[in-house]
Amino acid sequence: MLLENRRVGQTDRSGRLLVTGLRAWGDNRLAIDPTGLPADAETPLLTTIVRPPDRSGLVVRFPVRRGASAVIRVVEAPGVPIPVGSPVVLRRTGQHLAVGFDGEVFATGLAGDDILLVTLPRGRCAARFSFVAQPGEIPVLGPVPCVPLAVP
Repeated sequence: MLLENRRVGQTDRSGRLLVTGLRAWGDNRLAIDPTGLPADAETPLLTTIVRPPDRSGLVVRFPVRRGASAVIRVVEAPGVPIPVGSPVVLRRTGQHLAVGFDGEVFATGLAGDDILLVTLPRGRCAARFSFVAQPGEIPVLGPVPCVPLAVP
């Protein structure tokens, strides 16, 4: 835990920490250090400002949860990586993504079997994959072949 960018302690096994020395009625910037979180942790909030009343306490929550993310390496039929920047849609959620170097796509909110729909200059293709969470890690899946879709 950081207070005004200074380390003030580490949470216990329950994720709790008592922080003392806050300025009453003034702005106190509290933050968590994301480098101390597991690779698969997700949080919408890393920093907050609190203004405690004089001689009192308050509870500040930083919601951290296990994510469901993976890197999926997508290749064309002969094993050639999909070109960088190719648009991708995660079918189950409709999430719009892009292909990175070596045909890698970083996707979040995964669950079980899913399909990546990839748009290439010569048409679209689909890459089917299965996600299995690995606590504390972001798995790398693939190479996953991208099968051309028939044009209607």
